[in-house]
Amino acid sequence: SYTLCGAPEYMAPELFRQSGHNKGVDWWALGVLVYEMVVGTPPFYSPNSDSTEQMRRILAAKYVFPNGVTPAFKDIVKRLLNVNSVQRLGCLKGGVKDVKVHPWLRHVDWAQMTKRTISAPYVPAIKSDDDTSCFDDYDIHTAHPGDGYVATRKNNNGKGNNSAARGKGE
Repeated sequence: SYTLCGAPEYMAPELFRQSGHNKGVDWWALGVLVYEMVVGTPPFYSPNSDSTEQMRRILAAKYVFPNGVTPAFKDIVKRLLNVNSVQRLGCLKGGVKDVKVHPWLRHVDWAQMTKRTISAPYVPAIKSDDDTSCFDDYDIHTAHPGDGYVATRKNNNGKGNNSAARGKGE
């Protein structure tokens, strides 16, 4: 329970602090995964692969939501990415039930999921093994969602987190 291992983007704050951990790190990782699947990038993205900056963001749970995400999505991410593992969704008295009944997951048929009979919400039409028609064109000049956090830090002249940065991810 004191081992530091895993993909840095998914590591919970308690892993970096080496203060001991439990199943709360898995709920944190779920929050990162959910965010990445919806937004397209990890929440604690650091330009230029700056691992120190990424660790700082994780320890402070500082991230931004892009426009257009639902309030239920924001809520589940915020509750899964709670720096205090005791207060993290999934670690409360209700355990996994708290996660399963969250409004963002209200349409999941958990019985079908358990039986592995649930249908995928989207099955793309693939013409061949080499078919890339389901992938969007990628513009290398598109701003990364994590850049929003970088901008708020620069606007604050390096004097800690400003309210704009805090308000987005908390």
